[in-house]
Amino acid sequence: MESFTLAAQSAVALTGNFAGADVVDGNLYYIVLGTSNGTQVIAQIHAAKFSTGAAFALTVSLPAGSYNVGRIGTANDIYFVNAAGNSGGGVSSEEGQGAANITSTLSVRTRNAPFVTSGPTIGARGSL
Repeated sequence: MESFTLAAQSAVALTGNFAGADVVDGNLYYIVLGTSNGTQVIAQIHAAKFSTGAAFALTVSLPAGSYNVGRIGTANDIYFVNAAGNSGGGVSSEEGQGAANITSTLSVRTRNAPFVTSGPTIGARGSL
């Protein structure tokens, strides 16, 4: 799991791959942000049809705040769910378990910055 803090609304690159059992080629998965009211979809991605180990990179815009990438269950956690909303935590369908496997590969990077691994404030000087 990686954690980071944004000082202002910022673009954040999320990267990972479709490695692991139960990732269904061609299926739609959602990247969600845990909120105090449930979850909010912040991006969607199709599992690569050519390889379950295929890498992906996408950019999302997030407001100021502290975030946990790859952790499931509380506000400001960023993770994958399948089209049915299953995250793979607890008892869920095989595709939900696949969503958990994709989540486990997530990394975060800010534009023009090195990979973030724990706790810095990004964009504190207004540049990203």
